[in-house]
Amino acid sequence: MAAVDPITLDLKFTCNAAVYLHDSTCQNLTGLTMTLSHEVQHFVQYGRDPRVWAYNIVVTNLCAKTIEALGLETQDIPIEDEARLVAKRACEAIVGTQATAAYIDERVERGSLPRDVANWRFIREIDTSPGNAYDRKSKTRRLYRSLERFRPELEAILSGLKDDPDFADLNLDEAFGL
Repeated sequence: MAAVDPITLDLKFTCNAAVYLHDSTCQNLTGLTMTLSHEVQHFVQYGRDPRVWAYNIVVTNLCAKTIEALGLETQDIPIEDEARLVAKRACEAIVGTQATAAYIDERVERGSLPRDVANWRFIREIDTSPGNAYDRKSKTRRLYRSLERFRPELEAILSGLKDDPDFADLNLDEAFGL
């Protein structure tokens, strides 16, 4: 989504972010609702607290060996966990709890990768009741405290992201003390 300025030849972006949904996701109203709600929640997270969002993104850049050593799953990242909660809650409100549960059950049954099946089982167990508030900031703090021994790797990741304005003024002391 960029256009070239004919005088300066600079790229002019018409937006700074977009949501791309696979065609297969859009074939089913329940799947579309859940996926779009999940992705829109990431926009909300970024807009409400871009620093907490950024610290979560840093964790997603840990090397595969570290992720495996930690047994870290995508839903262990607070912004991902919250997006799953919001997506399920929105889907239940829009298409109904039965259709949502049936869709999730189908994803569990048809899942071909163990990781995908585990993800859908996790989503199935999410409590979407209104009293289930989500504290992204404190969960991010807890996540970072569990990563203390990987601080050098986190520092290296953060250093590699310093040219990106979303990460330029972050420091791990803040992340560990959020």
